Amino acid sequence: MTDLISSSQTALANWTSKAINAGWLAPDALTHITALNSATPGQLFTGPERPLVVGFFGGTGVGKSSLMNRLAGEPIARASAERPTSTAITAYWHSSVRVDRLPSDFPLEKLKTVTHDNASYASVLWLDMPDFDSVESSHRQLVEQWLPYIDVLVYVVSPERYRDDEGWRLLLEHGHRHAWLFVINHWDRGDPIQRDDFLSLLSQAGLSDPMVFCTDCNPHKPAVKDDFNEFDQTIRSLADQQFIGELEKLGVFQRLGEIRKTASGLEQALGDSELINRWQTLWQTRWAQHSDELTQAIEWQIPNLAEHYADNGQAFWSAWLPGFIKPAALTNTAPSTSDEQTTKDPQLLDDVALQRLDDGVAAFVQDARTEQVHTDALAAIVARRRADLPARLVQTVNQSLQASLQVPGEAWQRALHKGLGLAATLLPMATLGWAGYKLIAGFAEGGANAGDYLGVNFAVHTAMLTAVAWGVPTLLSHKTKPSRSKAAARGLRKGLDQALLETEHHIAEGIEQAGQTRNALLTELQQVHAAGVNQLDRPDISDAVKRLLIDAR
Repeated sequence: MTDLISSSQTALANWTSKAINAGWLAPDALTHITALNSATPGQLFTGPERPLVVGFFGGTGVGKSSLMNRLAGEPIARASAERPTSTAITAYWHSSVRVDRLPSDFPLEKLKTVTHDNASYASVLWLDMPDFDSVESSHRQLVEQWLPYIDVLVYVVSPERYRDDEGWRLLLEHGHRHAWLFVINHWDRGDPIQRDDFLSLLSQAGLSDPMVFCTDCNPHKPAVKDDFNEFDQTIRSLADQQFIGELEKLGVFQRLGEIRKTASGLEQALGDSELINRWQTLWQTRWAQHSDELTQAIEWQIPNLAEHYADNGQAFWSAWLPGFIKPAALTNTAPSTSDEQTTKDPQLLDDVALQRLDDGVAAFVQDARTEQVHTDALAAIVARRRADLPARLVQTVNQSLQASLQVPGEAWQRALHKGLGLAATLLPMATLGWAGYKLIAGFAEGGANAGDYLGVNFAVHTAMLTAVAWGVPTLLSHKTKPSRSKAAARGLRKGLDQALLETEHHIAEGIEQAGQTRNALLTELQQVHAAGVNQLDRPDISDAVKRLLIDAR
């Protein structure tokens, strides 16, 4: 079962690292995983059966060491009521016990071991722990280092020290991980009222029926009637393999519960199922407002830019000029498509406009932080998409501009203009053909009858008719030709709209991509749960064990 704790913690740590690298969790999220202590008392031993690990815990001068010496029947721990003398862990166990799996990082120089051959304590390993309230910070560190490996904590107090704040803090913080027994030592100075008050405090801490023993372990004073024998018998009765097994299973379950609780917190850190929808709505709302402001800000540039591109762009008229002769005034030089020319031409989306686009995207990422979710994942994806936006958007506007310049005006307008252009060519030719036919026919008839020969009036009328046949459609063609300036303006506006819409879709796709990563992480986290922390149900706990536990629900 201890392997289940380790594997679950490792799997959760690996998942957390992946979520951090993906930008969905803050870097310090991993510290919450590594800070979880997966140790249990059973990890100290290799055999199928092990002793009950009992630790004496309490403040300075309460008599932990003297109580342990009385249990052992010999002075194995240095006792003093004047100052903290327990600078190390004193371990007292039967010679048959093998503690061969101490963690490699344990300070063995601060572990004093004493073995015995007392068969009555063959199933108990005693630990006398340093004074928890000592000014020595190393004492506190040593106590907390050993706590996960203890089955039963014997909280030793004195009549004067049973309301010790440091002891209560540790009791409430670590109480659910241990079984507890309570001893009021130096009972020769005690009063039943103090015992009742202590019982009341323990009840408030979550113990409905705590086991409290009053003892007096001072070998230099006359013995008083106390509960030492009852305490001794209680310890012996607890050193039962069934009881030890219950505590071990409960310890594994509690540690898996802490891993499960941490995992749930990490899951909540990824936001709820509607997070991506809220981001999409936020982006659409913010971008609609920002794009409207941007459009209004650069609208004034479009007429001037349209004139520039109308004067320097490729001539539309090459396909639609009236007749076959192209007047020089209507023929323009085709624009260069080289990068050099592009940099010389003024752009609708110049550096200022592109910066305002970028600011709008950045403002959305900043607004998304109000979700109380780590947004590095969103910021990274958006940043990658922001990087290629300028070139793409400028290209979008230029393509729209050129497409509009290639087909300016409406379809009917272009058809009319082309028809008039053809008429300006065909009508004069038809007129001249008719006049030529008349001229030849008149010349032939004039040989026989001089009166039928064509004169000056015919020439004048023919010239006038030809002029009208060419001039009228040419004038109408000129009047109906599409405006390149309007075409350029239309292309710029359309390109701007496309660029803004492309930006909206481009970032929306990035948000969707972030959501897909989040969903994949959640699926993996559920697999971690299924493979580890959800496998173990809460074990059945006997009433004898429940009495020793805080919050035994």
